[in-house]
Amino acid sequence: MGYFRCPILPEMDAEFIYLLYQDCESTFKTIFDSHHLKLYHYFLKKTRNVALSEELVQETFIKLW
Repeated sequence: MGYFRCPILPEMDAEFIYLLYQDCESTFKTIFDSHHLKLYHYFLKKTRNVALSEELVQETFIKLW
């Protein structure tokens, strides 16, 4: 499979996206476990607000699921 390119999560590949569309809960957990801190630090750097960064991470993963 090819790769899904994301500026924040460049290593996330198309197979993960495909499995998410198949409602694979374990894939979602794998993505969350390996990327939530990266997203949090990215948002924290941009917003300089802990609560807002946590909310943005939560909203990102809600939309992903």
